Amino acid sequence: MAPTADFFSNLGQRLLAYLQTLLEYLPNVLGAIVILLVAWLLARLLRAGTVRLLGAINGLFDKLFVKGVLAELRLSDPVIRFLAGLIFFLVLLFGVEAATRVLQIEIATRWMDRIIQYIPTLLAGVAIVIVGILASRIVRDVTTAALSGTGSLQAAQMGRFAQIVALTIAVVIGLDQIEID
Repeated sequence: MAPTADFFSNLGQRLLAYLQTLLEYLPNVLGAIVILLVAWLLARLLRAGTVRLLGAINGLFDKLFVKGVLAELRLSDPVIRFLAGLIFFLVLLFGVEAATRVLQIEIATRWMDRIIQYIPTLLAGVAIVIVGILASRIVRDVTTAALSGTGSLQAAQMGRFAQIVALTIAVVIGLDQIEID
């Protein structure tokens, strides 16, 4: 009977120890849940605000650039949704990072820190490619217009070739910035 009594006594002590640890950790869990909820709400608000802001910028571009090379300068709806989704994701990422700090999960916190430290590099590379896309369109239009004025029969093809060269250069520079070899 003594071994059985010792077993139940040890089991009860272990269960109490686990319960005490859980109760000590509960404020951290609740804090992490609150942080995640706030991050989610903020991410939703910023996503909606980004869609409205970029739509307003498109409207401004439509009014300012009616004709000419810059008339094409506007963001398409898929690009707007992508950028708004990117903002949503980044805010959630920062929220998850804060929650892992509150939960004191060391490995996850270090991993999240590495991801967050890489974000500026990634965004710089993406920005270079986006500017390169816009610049390549301008290069195409300028080249086509310049060669059309000379009576060249292949003005459109040369304009497209100039666009491809400019875009290739932008993508290579963007990938180099992102540190993709």
